[in-house]
Amino acid sequence: MAEYEVILQVIFNYAPVVLTMTEPDDAVHIEVNAPPSIEINPESIPANQPIMLSGGVQQISQQGMVDANPQNVKFVMGPDGQIIAIEKPPFTWKHFAIGGGIPFALYFIPLLLLMILNPGYDYYSTEPVTLTLEEGTTTYSGDFQTPSGYEFEYCWFDNMNDDEGQFECQPTSEDSAIIEYRSYDNSITEEIGWWNNSNGVIMFDNGTDFGESITMQFEYWDSDSDFEIYHVVEEIIGLTCCLGLLLSIVMLIVGFSTGKPGMGYGGVLALVAAPVVGITTLSFLW
Repeated sequence: MAEYEVILQVIFNYAPVVLTMTEPDDAVHIEVNAPPSIEINPESIPANQPIMLSGGVQQISQQGMVDANPQNVKFVMGPDGQIIAIEKPPFTWKHFAIGGGIPFALYFIPLLLLMILNPGYDYYSTEPVTLTLEEGTTTYSGDFQTPSGYEFEYCWFDNMNDDEGQFECQPTSEDSAIIEYRSYDNSITEEIGWWNNSNGVIMFDNGTDFGESITMQFEYWDSDSDFEIYHVVEEIIGLTCCLGLLLSIVMLIVGFSTGKPGMGYGGVLALVAAPVVGITTLSFLW
């Protein structure tokens, strides 16, 4: 009988399987060429799949990240379905001190100096000066010089205003002033006198007879005290307060936008503290 040989090639890992059949005794002989064995090294299999961290942070294992800083890590699903661990920016007291301390110092230190140097009314002195009417005229004259160690601050008249305007003593320097009559609607401004500390002479004449005498008040302050420094601080405090407020806003924005929450929270604190400190200082000074 004829012998039929059937060769079947089965693709299984690229290994052919040959089947040989003989017709007389219906016996089937199968020859299998087995694929080469694959060796697996268990040590080469990673225990934990590495997780990509955003922001250029080095790859670390999930378990290691959680063990190191569990409170500073959150896990999100990436666009490709991969779990991504995002590390929260840490809070540092150094950044907090910078963000809050610098703006706070800009407006608090001048306010503190005002409170320390506040002269109150102990540094001021007021002296009444009588101006007498020169006979046959409407001219009033008198004499006043600031004491040694004091500087002129302001002067005014007692009971001289009328229904249409007021008399004003306008300082032109530390040693002189002019006397004006100003209407309440500012339509009339007339210079009617002057005072000079160098010779102490006061002259006043607006063409009206007010009687035998009139009284002026002269105010001066102790120039040997710290009052001059108080004046300087008082002049610059508006600028420093504005700079402090603007800088606190800048620190707030920069801190949160650059991953420095300490600086951001410091800016918030400085911004909130500004009106509180200002109101407290003004209430103390008043």
